[in-house]
Amino acid sequence: MHISTKMNIRTENVLKEIVNGVADNKESKGTDMRVSGRIFLCSFVILAAFLLVPGPARAGDDFASGELLVKFKSGYDGKGAKAIEEIGAKVLEKLSRLDVSRLGLPGGLDVKKAMALLNKLPFVEFAEPNYIFKPTWNPSDPKWNDQWGITKIDTPAGWGMETGDRDVIIAIVDTGVDLDHPDLKNKIVAGYDYVGMDSDPDDVGGHGTHCAGIAAASTNNGIGVAGVCANCSIMPLRVLGAEGGLASDVAKGIVWAADHGANVISLSLGGMFPSSTQEDSIKYAWNKGAIVIAAAGNMGVQDAHYPAYHSTCVAVGSTESNDARSGFSNYGSWVDVAAPGGFIMSTIPDGEYGYKSGTSMATPFVAGLAGLLFSKMGSGASNSAVRAAIEDNCDSVGGAWVTRGRVNVSRALASVKAPAPPLSPPAKAPKTGSGSGGGSPAKSSDGGYSPKSFAMGAGSTLKSPADSLVKSDDAALVMRSTQSGKKRHMDLEVTTKASTKGGVESIQVLLEGRFFIKGAGVTAHLWNWKGNKWDWIGREKMTTEDKTVMFRREKGATYVSGDGEIKVSFRIDSDWFSTFEFGADKVRFYVKTGNKKGAGSGGGESGSGGSDDLGKKVADTWKKLLK
Repeated sequence: MHISTKMNIRTENVLKEIVNGVADNKESKGTDMRVSGRIFLCSFVILAAFLLVPGPARAGDDFASGELLVKFKSGYDGKGAKAIEEIGAKVLEKLSRLDVSRLGLPGGLDVKKAMALLNKLPFVEFAEPNYIFKPTWNPSDPKWNDQWGITKIDTPAGWGMETGDRDVIIAIVDTGVDLDHPDLKNKIVAGYDYVGMDSDPDDVGGHGTHCAGIAAASTNNGIGVAGVCANCSIMPLRVLGAEGGLASDVAKGIVWAADHGANVISLSLGGMFPSSTQEDSIKYAWNKGAIVIAAAGNMGVQDAHYPAYHSTCVAVGSTESNDARSGFSNYGSWVDVAAPGGFIMSTIPDGEYGYKSGTSMATPFVAGLAGLLFSKMGSGASNSAVRAAIEDNCDSVGGAWVTRGRVNVSRALASVKAPAPPLSPPAKAPKTGSGSGGGSPAKSSDGGYSPKSFAMGAGSTLKSPADSLVKSDDAALVMRSTQSGKKRHMDLEVTTKASTKGGVESIQVLLEGRFFIKGAGVTAHLWNWKGNKWDWIGREKMTTEDKTVMFRREKGATYVSGDGEIKVSFRIDSDWFSTFEFGADKVRFYVKTGNKKGAGSGGGESGSGGSDDLGKKVADTWKKLLK
């Protein structure tokens, strides 16, 4: 038997002896009671050496494991405190105004058993678990009380764990989205209109706007409604007109979303006939890392409805407020999950709000949950893990009409973990390497691989001196954000060449620059050569003063091509909805290799002629970022 198990049994037995001893003497007074107290103390001295700090609550517990809250009756505080010390417990915290002690119990001792025994002692006022309370956040959106669906799936409790990340994108492939709606406009990223064949996917029918609001309307902003993924971004893609849309347009919308970084693709559309083109587009999106959520259809039949019927999609049926299947909802073993779909309040065009019903409304509830899961699990989350979290944590709604049940936001979020914190900064300065940027050779004092080339994907270049991005000399590459659209931003892509001798272990990217307005940030992505996609590596706020930020990614070989090329993309954006400028002074790449000779010697970071000053600067920057 494990030693901790033996000690737990001994502890429980001694507690029982104490309780029995006190019970035998409970009629005694004065000296007799104090003797019992001394026996109580001496009996537990041996356990003090086996104290273990209590661990975090286990999944499913509603109280902290290894902890109790204890209050002693008046006159016994001192003796109680000494008793705590002697039995091998530890006072983790003293709530002095309440005379309550937060105790850490020895060695995983069962909380409920210890509580029951302690509560039998006449000098204990009470002993109770340290219960875990979760926020039940009711946001300030005035129509919150009209949103029965979002509370039915336990979203407020889920918001205590995750409210979404603006870098997580939910694509609404539909009739478009009202780009000026006050509950949506601050969340919209670039999309496309495949009906009008232009870059203005404004809504023409209201259906897509309603779906977008359910998935990710701005939340707690004092306006209208709340969306499930409160802080996720919305990508509007118009593929449907007044009379519906073509399978080819839907397929193009799905591919566009996957190619432009959508994590979740919401399809509140469909028909009774399968399309291999659509199916291929869904598989394409899945292989790009996106999850596709699709409506099961509104004919109230078991027949297949496409594209939801495709196995790569999460097929969504509709429920009412009593968890019964909506009469209009299609059903059958091919329907994976259900969500509220009857009489749902959400956004509609022209800044208004209204009710709609259908599996179209159920689908964005699930899309919003997928967005929350991607947000919590971080950039390394797989679509298969997100799908499993959704489907494995449903509430039963009875009957065989849906395979998994009705989605539950808090259960799904509780089932997954956030990514580990970043690793420590590099111990050594960069060693060797070469490179050039803006047409000029790298300076030996700069350190790191400098850019071979750079390009603007969005926005414009105002000033591009020869030494741009090569050295920090205020000869900055100055850029201006896009002047149209609902979100001002610029995209800068930088490429370098690096030595990969010995195998690449990790990559660091350093960016030094400044904004000319406040409230702006930089999101960095590395090009994944194996996955043929951009991988998010971090987001940092910049200031109006020169500031250096660093991003790091392990398993760096994925981000280096066969001939040593590395690409980083910076999305530079602002919370202000006006054109802004950014000056980039320097970009550097540090590649950690396993080689002990030549480039990257000693397994350190490889770079160009690094110096001790640069190494200290890199390390200091990392320390600041990790605070």
